[in-house]
Amino acid sequence: MVLVCISLFYILSNSHFVAAAQLLIYVGAINILIIFAVMFMNSSEYYQDFPLWTVGNGITLMVCTSIFVSLITTIPDTSWYGIIWTTRPNQIIEQDLISTSQQIGIHLSTDFFLPFELISIILLSSLIGAIVVAR
Repeated sequence: MVLVCISLFYILSNSHFVAAAQLLIYVGAINILIIFAVMFMNSSEYYQDFPLWTVGNGITLMVCTSIFVSLITTIPDTSWYGIIWTTRPNQIIEQDLISTSQQIGIHLSTDFFLPFELISIILLSSLIGAIVVAR
Protein backbone atom coordinates (compact mmCIF):
# COMPACT_ATOMS: atom_id res chain seq x y z
CA MET A 1 0.00 0.00 0.00
CA VAL A 2 2.89 2.31 0.71
CA LEU A 3 4.18 1.84 -2.82
CA VAL A 4 0.79 2.80 -4.25
CA CYS A 5 0.70 5.93 -2.09
CA ILE A 6 4.17 6.88 -3.29
CA SER A 7 2.94 6.62 -6.86
CA LEU A 8 0.04 8.93 -5.93
CA PHE A 9 2.55 11.49 -4.70
CA TYR A 10 4.31 11.24 -8.06
CA ILE A 11 1.01 11.85 -9.81
CA LEU A 12 0.31 14.91 -7.67
CA SER A 13 3.72 16.32 -8.62
CA ASN A 14 3.03 15.87 -12.38
CA SER A 15 5.43 12.95 -12.79
CA HIS A 16 3.02 10.63 -14.54
CA PHE A 17 5.62 8.35 -16.10
CA VAL A 18 7.42 7.84 -12.79
CA ALA A 19 4.08 7.04 -11.14
CA ALA A 20 3.25 4.47 -13.81
CA ALA A 21 6.70 2.92 -13.48
CA GLN A 22 6.29 2.83 -9.70
CA LEU A 23 2.99 0.99 -10.03
CA LEU A 24 4.13 -1.46 -12.69
CA ILE A 25 7.56 -2.32 -11.31
CA TYR A 26 7.27 -2.14 -7.56
CA VAL A 27 3.62 -2.81 -6.84
CA GLY A 28 3.16 -5.38 -9.56
CA ALA A 29 6.42 -7.26 -9.74
CA ILE A 30 7.98 -6.98 -6.28
CA ASN A 31 4.79 -7.82 -4.38
CA ILE A 32 4.13 -10.82 -6.63
CA LEU A 33 7.69 -12.03 -6.04
CA ILE A 34 7.19 -11.73 -2.29
CA ILE A 35 3.95 -13.70 -2.48
CA PHE A 36 5.61 -16.46 -4.54
CA ALA A 37 8.55 -16.61 -2.13
CA VAL A 38 6.18 -17.14 0.78
CA MET A 39 4.17 -19.73 -1.12
CA PHE A 40 7.18 -21.84 -2.08
CA MET A 41 8.84 -21.88 1.32
CA ASN A 42 9.09 -25.27 2.93
CA SER A 43 6.80 -24.76 5.89
CA SER A 44 7.95 -27.81 7.86
CA GLU A 45 11.44 -26.36 8.33
CA TYR A 46 10.27 -22.92 9.41
CA TYR A 47 7.22 -23.83 11.46
CA GLN A 48 7.57 -23.76 15.23
CA ASP A 49 4.98 -23.80 17.97
CA PHE A 50 4.53 -20.24 19.18
CA PRO A 51 2.07 -19.11 21.83
CA LEU A 52 -1.06 -17.70 20.28
CA TRP A 53 -1.16 -14.53 22.39
CA THR A 54 1.78 -12.73 24.00
CA VAL A 55 2.29 -9.47 25.89
CA GLY A 56 3.84 -7.88 22.79
CA ASN A 57 0.70 -8.62 20.81
CA GLY A 58 -1.42 -6.87 23.43
CA ILE A 59 0.83 -3.81 23.48
CA THR A 60 0.84 -3.68 19.69
CA LEU A 61 -2.94 -3.98 19.62
CA MET A 62 -3.33 -1.10 22.10
CA VAL A 63 -0.90 1.17 20.20
CA CYS A 64 -2.47 0.46 16.81
CA THR A 65 -5.99 0.92 18.17
CA SER A 66 -5.07 4.26 19.75
CA ILE A 67 -3.49 5.47 16.51
CA PHE A 68 -6.55 4.34 14.55
CA VAL A 69 -8.96 6.10 16.93
CA SER A 70 -6.91 9.31 16.88
CA LEU A 71 -6.86 9.28 13.07
CA ILE A 72 -10.60 8.64 12.86
CA THR A 73 -11.29 11.57 15.19
CA THR A 74 -8.92 14.05 13.52
CA ILE A 75 -9.55 13.30 9.83
CA PRO A 76 -13.16 14.60 9.67
CA ASP A 77 -12.19 17.82 11.48
CA THR A 78 -9.31 18.66 9.11
CA SER A 79 -9.89 21.13 6.30
CA TRP A 80 -8.14 19.30 3.46
CA TYR A 81 -9.04 21.88 0.86
CA GLY A 82 -7.33 24.57 2.92
CA ILE A 83 -4.14 22.55 2.86
CA ILE A 84 -4.14 21.77 -0.86
CA TRP A 85 -5.25 25.01 -2.50
CA THR A 86 -3.36 28.27 -2.34
CA THR A 87 -5.11 31.45 -1.25
CA ARG A 88 -3.77 34.12 -3.61
CA PRO A 89 -6.05 37.10 -4.24
CA ASN A 90 -5.86 36.85 -8.03
CA GLN A 91 -6.33 33.13 -8.47
CA ILE A 92 -6.90 31.55 -11.82
CA ILE A 93 -9.60 28.91 -11.83
CA GLU A 94 -7.88 25.84 -10.40
CA GLN A 95 -9.78 23.36 -12.54
CA ASP A 96 -8.08 24.75 -15.66
CA LEU A 97 -4.60 24.17 -14.24
CA ILE A 98 -5.11 20.70 -12.76
CA SER A 99 -4.79 17.60 -14.90
CA THR A 100 -7.11 14.64 -14.56
CA SER A 101 -4.55 12.54 -12.73
CA GLN A 102 -4.08 15.34 -10.21
CA GLN A 103 -7.83 15.51 -9.74
CA ILE A 104 -7.89 11.76 -9.09
CA GLY A 105 -5.08 12.15 -6.55
CA ILE A 106 -6.83 15.05 -4.84
CA HIS A 107 -10.10 13.12 -4.64
CA LEU A 108 -8.34 10.04 -3.29
CA SER A 109 -6.59 12.05 -0.60
CA THR A 110 -9.60 14.20 0.36
CA ASP A 111 -13.08 12.93 -0.50
CA PHE A 112 -12.25 9.23 -0.69
CA PHE A 113 -9.59 9.05 2.02
CA LEU A 114 -11.42 6.66 4.36
CA PRO A 115 -12.59 4.23 1.63
CA PHE A 116 -9.06 4.28 0.22
CA GLU A 117 -7.62 3.37 3.62
CA LEU A 118 -10.29 0.71 4.19
CA ILE A 119 -9.33 -0.91 0.89
CA SER A 120 -5.69 -0.90 1.99
CA ILE A 121 -6.65 -2.60 5.27
CA ILE A 122 -8.66 -5.22 3.37
CA LEU A 123 -5.73 -5.88 1.02
CA LEU A 124 -3.34 -6.11 3.96
CA SER A 125 -5.55 -8.61 5.74
CA SER A 126 -5.85 -10.70 2.57
CA LEU A 127 -2.07 -10.69 2.16
CA ILE A 128 -1.64 -11.78 5.78
CA GLY A 129 -4.28 -14.46 5.23
CA ALA A 130 -2.41 -15.71 2.15
CA ILE A 131 0.79 -15.92 4.20
CA VAL A 132 -0.98 -17.87 6.97
CA VAL A 133 -2.61 -20.25 4.49
CA ALA A 134 0.70 -20.78 2.65
CA ARG A 135 2.39 -21.86 5.87
